[in-house]
Amino acid sequence: MLSCKKIIVSTLTFMILLGVLLPGFETDAAEHNTGDIIEFGSYPQSKVYDTAITDSLNSMAGTWLSYYYYSGTGDDLDGNMYPSDYMRYCDVIYDNVKYRGVTFSQYRPLRTGLLPEADQSNQDENGYYTNTVYWFRFDPVKWRVLDPYNGLLMSEMILDAQAFNNYVYYAESIDITYGDSSHSFYSNNYERCSLREWLNNDFYNTAFSEAQKSEILSTELYNGSDASTNDKVYLLSYSDMVNSSYGFSSSSQSSATRQAKGTDYAFCQGLWADQDTNCSYWRIRTQGQKSYYTCDIRYDGCIYDDYRTFSPSGGVRPAIRLNSIDGFAAPASSFNSNDSTTGRDEYYENDTPSVSEAPAQKKSFLSIASTIIAILIAVLVLAIGVVLLFNRKSKPVNPVTRGSTDSYQGNVGPLYNPGAGPVINSPGGNFTNNSFNGANLFCPYCGKQLPPDTVFCEYCGKKIDQS
Repeated sequence: MLSCKKIIVSTLTFMILLGVLLPGFETDAAEHNTGDIIEFGSYPQSKVYDTAITDSLNSMAGTWLSYYYYSGTGDDLDGNMYPSDYMRYCDVIYDNVKYRGVTFSQYRPLRTGLLPEADQSNQDENGYYTNTVYWFRFDPVKWRVLDPYNGLLMSEMILDAQAFNNYVYYAESIDITYGDSSHSFYSNNYERCSLREWLNNDFYNTAFSEAQKSEILSTELYNGSDASTNDKVYLLSYSDMVNSSYGFSSSSQSSATRQAKGTDYAFCQGLWADQDTNCSYWRIRTQGQKSYYTCDIRYDGCIYDDYRTFSPSGGVRPAIRLNSIDGFAAPASSFNSNDSTTGRDEYYENDTPSVSEAPAQKKSFLSIASTIIAILIAVLVLAIGVVLLFNRKSKPVNPVTRGSTDSYQGNVGPLYNPGAGPVINSPGGNFTNNSFNGANLFCPYCGKQLPPDTVFCEYCGKKIDQS
């Protein structure tokens, strides 16, 4: 059995190795931090200006598919808004690069109930006009890391512009609006809204390959008074927007941490932008102050609760969760969460969080490594305790040979006490330490009295030195 000294030396050596190796584990687990930018998937974003490329793309264009965007009679709330075929797209691969062509014969209106005319649209103000073909390159989607351990990401740019819900019907009051003609749900109901369908179908199938889809986790979303949902792609909530651990300001006031700009493609879709900052409004899923309002982020990063559900000019910044973000290379720039806040500060009570309070569905590598190391250390401590226990039972006493009258300091109690009276009964009667005058023999390991000429102790089995 190993000596106590050897066990202690081995344990210290192991702990030193842990001190050297554990920082390496931690570096791998913290490969990305909140605010880092990674690339995953692709989506039409950058407008193509090279006429040689656009000419080639025009000649290669095949079938043009309809977006089936909505327009109406000019009345926002009369329920007479319907999809039509005025805006189309076509995807083409040219020189191993994917592009999307967009053309429209009528303008996409600011609200789904309005007429599809130029004075009711942002498209012409953004430099996009009817009966013209525009081409956009599929670029890698840049995602901002919000929670590296849960794999939570949000697109860095506003990628598209969509209504929260295409239909709006009102019944007894303009303050009570529904999302369908049967009045089965309010128009700001996230579970039933058209934007949720668009995110998990149109966007999901356009932005990600089959292999990439397998890396995207489903997330349970808590939607206030509406039913919870489980989605692959979704909008963030008010609680997410004031979550400082995600890199956002904890105030709902104006904040650079929430400001966002749109892509060329999003502006072609009808996104509005502030002329001074070039930042835009973008949607979150939390219900607003009325049944046809949702919360949104304004161009200055302030959170409001009165954005119309039926406005297609609302920017979309999708959120996803990946099984792992390790191994994704980050572009040169990262998001800077340092910010100053101005403007109003209000708390929206009718809101619940999405993923921050939801049960975590994966552990980081560091957590797993730490757990294994803790178990190993516990096993080592237990082993050391057992070794010490046995070592204590077999601990040698100070050597005492025949006839010795040295003062004994060992742990044999009354067995060997110099100068004391009779302490041990034996077949020959009582004896003291000085009995037998040299014939006394005690085991130097366990202290037991032994017969003369004993070679091995009959109690502990140790060899007796007769010299």
